[in-house]
Amino acid sequence: MTDKPQCDICEMIMKKDSFKVVYEDDEMIAMLHEAPAFLGHTLLIPKEHFRIIEEVPEKIFSNMFNISNNISTALFESLNIHGTNILINNGPEAGQKFAHFIVNIIPRTDTDGINMEWPPVKADNLKLENTHHFLKTYVEKAILGDFDEPKKITHVEKLVENDKDDYMVKQFHRMP
Repeated sequence: MTDKPQCDICEMIMKKDSFKVVYEDDEMIAMLHEAPAFLGHTLLIPKEHFRIIEEVPEKIFSNMFNISNNISTALFESLNIHGTNILINNGPEAGQKFAHFIVNIIPRTDTDGINMEWPPVKADNLKLENTHHFLKTYVEKAILGDFDEPKKITHVEKLVENDKDDYMVKQFHRMP
């Protein structure tokens, strides 16, 4: 990490002694959220600046989920909770407030009052089939490493054409 903070989260990492750190290693840091969804809400943050999930190297991402699992277990055992939500807000439309990748580990009880549900709405069958086709094609090609980008869905193409420098739009091209 550079001496000058790149973002508010990088600055937090640099000033870690001002926060309630519960875990730290060479690659990441976990600290209690100062405005938690529920007491014990923990933020797991890579020390290196990655804006979105697609930029996080596989090794770090894999390690983050191992650590998330350990923190979740620690929350169960120390706070007598009944569950956890492991949450990633990936992009502003998904609620990402800062341009730095974060894993939220949120303790849950049956009386916590947190509502993370949405009303299920039956999808139009044709739209569901089209979405299935596009997603399956992308997933298979990405996993097999043969990514000749199939045609994008129209609204994504227009979004990318409008602002090629927007860091969140770059995720559609998988450009770190």
